[in-house]
Amino acid sequence: MKTFIFLLIAAGWGRSCLGQLPDTSRIFVTANPYLLPISKSAIKGSYPIEVAYQKTTHIIFPARIKDFDAGSDAVIALVPENVTNVLRVKANIKGFAEETNMTIITEDGGFYSFLVNYNENPEVFNINIANNLQSDAKVASHLGIGSINPFNQTQEPKRIIPTNELLSFCQKVNIKSAFLIGIGMVKNECTAMIMGVYRKQDVTFLQIKLQNESELDYEWDFIKFFVKERHTIKRMAVQNEELIPLYVHPESIQTIGAKTERKMVFALPIKSITDNKLISVEIYERGGGRHLTFEIDDSVLNQAKSI
Repeated sequence: MKTFIFLLIAAGWGRSCLGQLPDTSRIFVTANPYLLPISKSAIKGSYPIEVAYQKTTHIIFPARIKDFDAGSDAVIALVPENVTNVLRVKANIKGFAEETNMTIITEDGGFYSFLVNYNENPEVFNINIANNLQSDAKVASHLGIGSINPFNQTQEPKRIIPTNELLSFCQKVNIKSAFLIGIGMVKNECTAMIMGVYRKQDVTFLQIKLQNESELDYEWDFIKFFVKERHTIKRMAVQNEELIPLYVHPESIQTIGAKTERKMVFALPIKSITDNKLISVEIYERGGGRHLTFEIDDSVLNQAKSI
């Protein structure tokens, strides 16, 4: 009897005390959790990619692949033993219907995300991610996503010379007379030639003449510069370092009309290269096939004149 009364008193006392204290279990169950919003600048975009069961897709990365993960067993991938910046991707399940994903981490801190779908006849079999980084940065900036990654080559180039001074130097170079001959490429009546090389501090200014002798306007999709090895085995995938211009003058030009020519100046964040390297210039026509590509070696850069 005494035990029973004690339990009742204890139970009543417990309810009384609990009534005076905050109901912590209720707080966790019913209250809205404190959630931080995900900023658009923190979102890393993904690439769309198609894979096949009987065909292999190759993806070339700017650095050695450190880690790979697929969202399902529908996708398999292999890194060749002697070429560690290339990923071979295939479908492990023929005709898989549901979209999956895969992520790749490279040793330079790069993180790459892909959305994967099945297609027995993919439109693209070979992708060089290194050549896509600059356009990625522009698209991401337009969409308002993607913060600058200190390990990523797509970050804005360091301003070695203030912007207003770069413009002034580019204008001076643009009106100078040509002193180089025969360095460039001619294709389908379209020409890109290096007319002169100039240097200020650690910046190289390339004076390039673009000439269109055809009856059709020439509009380019992009003009890119890469530092690459002079001698490489053709079967070997090589990491090419993209040189993002500090300044382009005139910025507004992106089309060369029929039967016209224009001069442009590109300020590159480079002073010199070793004799085993080259600077590759790539000009790709938008919606056409008149692509102009040529190379500049150290002997050309060594002729640079001071501004």
